[in-house]
Amino acid sequence: MKDTQENYLGKEVSQATRIKSVRILIVKDKLQDMPSFLRCLCRLPGYIVASKQVVNLPQALYQLHNEHFDIIFLDEGFNSDATAKEVLETFRECKIDVPVVIITAEDNKPAIAPLLNAGAYGFISSCDLETRSFAETIQKALRRSAVSDEQKD
Repeated sequence: MKDTQENYLGKEVSQATRIKSVRILIVKDKLQDMPSFLRCLCRLPGYIVASKQVVNLPQALYQLHNEHFDIIFLDEGFNSDATAKEVLETFRECKIDVPVVIITAEDNKPAIAPLLNAGAYGFISSCDLETRSFAETIQKALRRSAVSDEQKD
């Protein structure tokens, strides 16, 4: 028997698909490409996305200590009051166990390697926002987040 299709917030989903709520923290000090990034997040099939953006490390720590987030996006070029690597190191010191995905302007793996070594879960190029790899990276990070949440309970 074929699942029937429904239109949910502009997305066609089968009845067998469960819609999941996802809370995302975006740590990014430059706002110029945020509209396209948020548009792509909202198009993820099967997810309703709620996001908050912070522009410095103290705001990020405040949000992470006061709210639950499933995933964090960190701008590779973040340099408001700390570098992206310093942000990751601070998250680790504060025992923040939320997967961090680095947003890069280009697919520059040599520049990303130190961030992955510092604890980032993965990365996505802003050039890939409209591709399958964007959704796959987010889905993998969310699966890791779900496992981490289950282990806490």
